[in-house]
Amino acid sequence: MTIDGEDTAMTSELTGGPAGDVVGELAAGDVTGDLRYDEAAALAMTHEARGGTGLVVLRSAGSGPAVAGEGSDTGGRYGALDRLRFAELDPEELLAVAAGAAFGGLRPVIEVSATGDVPAVDFAALAGGLVEWPLPPLGGTTPLLLRVVAGPTAPGRPDPGIQALTAFAAVPGVGFAAPADPVSCYSAFLAALRHDGPVVVLERASLADGRAELMPATEPLAPGRARVVRSGEQMTVVAAQQLLKAALEAAGRLAEESGIELEVLDPCWLIPFDDAAVAGSLERTAKLLVVHDAPLAAGWAGALVARLVAGHLDLFDAPPRLLGPDEVGGSLPRSGDVVAAAAELAAY
Repeated sequence: MTIDGEDTAMTSELTGGPAGDVVGELAAGDVTGDLRYDEAAALAMTHEARGGTGLVVLRSAGSGPAVAGEGSDTGGRYGALDRLRFAELDPEELLAVAAGAAFGGLRPVIEVSATGDVPAVDFAALAGGLVEWPLPPLGGTTPLLLRVVAGPTAPGRPDPGIQALTAFAAVPGVGFAAPADPVSCYSAFLAALRHDGPVVVLERASLADGRAELMPATEPLAPGRARVVRSGEQMTVVAAQQLLKAALEAAGRLAEESGIELEVLDPCWLIPFDDAAVAGSLERTAKLLVVHDAPLAAGWAGALVARLVAGHLDLFDAPPRLLGPDEVGGSLPRSGDVVAAAAELAAY
């Protein structure tokens, strides 16, 4: 096969109709409107392609519909994708073809989807391949974006998002974004598409219907940058992706019912992690609650707390609290669980 569209059995150059209401002048970057979480990647890639960036999307066979592919409404809604190409490959071919595309001056995007029952790729094998990525990662000159869409997980099966994070955390120099809403997803994708090194963006299918207003000139969310989504003075709460909503709901309840004001941070990037933003919040609140979605030994939360205690012990006036599946019987914490844990920590 070839990346430039000559082999039509494997690669198709997609075109669509006029841009939809969500998109302003894509070439100029003036993008506004109501955006769904599951549309954010398509919009970011279309924006970059229309702006002159040559993108090639390499899909693992069996990953489902392409991100702006035929059969979806995204191609028509977001305008002509004149420089965006798609190819479906066997999993073992993905990195080799991506390297060829990068050396040919394109920016490769590998797109895979996975559930707890049917992973589209072996994340450990893919991460192992990145160790030998052709040029130095994260600050080098070989771009790669790996888009992972993690679907629902059957009871007793491993979470593919946690599997992906565990695998890629072991690869030096790889960035890992975990956006929680449409705006952060769009912004993280822009940053990843413009980054000269390998970046993984993990999307959660459970967040697909989430909507948010995308404002003009939304900037890329640079690797290692967190955001404060609710200000408060009595406790710092860190929560990512599907647990951010639970944290915000809990913060609203506690403010109304008990007068406890939580400052809620969305890390957005799990690698590199914005420890400085959390430490800056702790300087004001002195208490930390981390709400996470993984067993303690497998996720990012325990490592975050360990780093903060080692480097900023003087900021704490109470032991930091972790709230995850291990603390609530194996399920994801809900807003009521966050309320209870925060109230207990506030009373310390």
